[in-house]
Amino acid sequence: MTHIKNNQGYALLLVLLMIVLFISVAAVFVNTSISHSKQEIVLDKSNQSLVLAEMGIQHLETLFNQKYNVLRNDIYKQVQDEIQLVKLECQIDSPPAKCYDQNYINEKIIDAKESSLNLFKSGLIQIINELKLVTNSPDLSSSYKVNEITVTPNINTLDFSTEFLEIKAYVFGEIDNSSGEKVEKQLITTFNVKLVSFFDDSDPITLLSRPLTQLEIETELLSPPVTSISCDVIHAYKDTMSPPYNCNLEEGSDFKLESLITVWKNAGMDLSEINVVVENWVESICTSNCNSIDLEGVSIFSAEQEINLRNNMNGFADGEVYFNGVFTIGNNLNNLNKNEDGNLIMVFRGLNTDNNIQNMTNTTMVILGQSPILEENFKWGSNFSLDAGSKMCINADMIHPNSLAKIVSSVSFGTDTEFHYFTENQSLVLNPVKRPSNTGDFVTSRSADFLNFLNECGIDVDDLPEVLISYPRDVNIEPEVNVDVIYNP
Repeated sequence: MTHIKNNQGYALLLVLLMIVLFISVAAVFVNTSISHSKQEIVLDKSNQSLVLAEMGIQHLETLFNQKYNVLRNDIYKQVQDEIQLVKLECQIDSPPAKCYDQNYINEKIIDAKESSLNLFKSGLIQIINELKLVTNSPDLSSSYKVNEITVTPNINTLDFSTEFLEIKAYVFGEIDNSSGEKVEKQLITTFNVKLVSFFDDSDPITLLSRPLTQLEIETELLSPPVTSISCDVIHAYKDTMSPPYNCNLEEGSDFKLESLITVWKNAGMDLSEINVVVENWVESICTSNCNSIDLEGVSIFSAEQEINLRNNMNGFADGEVYFNGVFTIGNNLNNLNKNEDGNLIMVFRGLNTDNNIQNMTNTTMVILGQSPILEENFKWGSNFSLDAGSKMCINADMIHPNSLAKIVSSVSFGTDTEFHYFTENQSLVLNPVKRPSNTGDFVTSRSADFLNFLNECGIDVDDLPEVLISYPRDVNIEPEVNVDVIYNP
């Protein structure tokens, strides 16, 4: 058999194969390049939409701060105007009586606060509505706009207790791609707004001052001082506190007043500078009974609603007792401050004893009366007598007519005694019939001035405070707004 050994044509085939290979590789590279180019275009569009959203947030923040500051300044101006109206009404030569009533001033300030809150609500709603319209231009192929705004809590529910307000805005950045589709990116910005008042109640300004009314004076006299210090440790404060030394003798305490007086004397305290607030009279003041109790200068303020002793309270001496109620004694109240060098002052709303009140020496008894005016508020069973150095003082306008008649007809005033009464009733005149024949041995006075009446009775009212009628100071605190942006909502 004959074999043909001709290699011509192999080179052509090899060239063709190489051309096919090169074309295939080139196609892959071209396809990859086109794909990467498309991805870069998409990424670039996404980044552009993010930048647009950030621009929208900057626009939003600038507009909010501008509008919010304008609103606050408007509110502050209104607050100043409201306070100025109060001052114009009351800071005149002869202010109307209502200006001396703190409740009236408080109502005016409450109205001003409500007005400022309503202006804040309406102004904030207007700001939110303007923020919703924020955009560069909705007709452009690349734009930003606010999609939604939420406010927590609801603006209409805001009150004076609201401390913070959260305003959350959803901002979109949009750009068209080559196919006409929108590429969007959303960011969320949150305005955390701290709400502050334009009224500083902690630093009030005095509008007017006035003296205490009669009822306020009585309350000032009879109300127990406020203290948190127990009486069994008050002597430890002798060198670190200024007198008077106010202390509580709590109900259930293991200490009696009698034993505490001994402790205080041993500590070198001046007992006349000690005010004791008693929660249970019988438990704390009385020992085996309520007789022969020497206060040795201590003042007692009862915090009880009522005091009701079943038997006698004889021989009570040397100190001061204040009770904002009717002191009820089941039997006698005799020998007050008898044979003692000191003085006893007793100031009650009322006094009701089933038997005698007699043989008192250097004792001042003040009955201020209480409403409703009842005969049992000042009542005694049999004898009532005052001896040397003693005074009876009554607010006749708050004492039942039967009790007044009994004072005039049956109370016996001894030598060197006094009877003083307060009344605004010009026709009321009280002349006790059982009194010394020598006019120099008996002093009586009738007063329509309550402070003068108390002074006649020897009750110290020189340090009574004035009533300050005040209004809150207006303040315009810089707004505190914190802004947070969420990039991956």
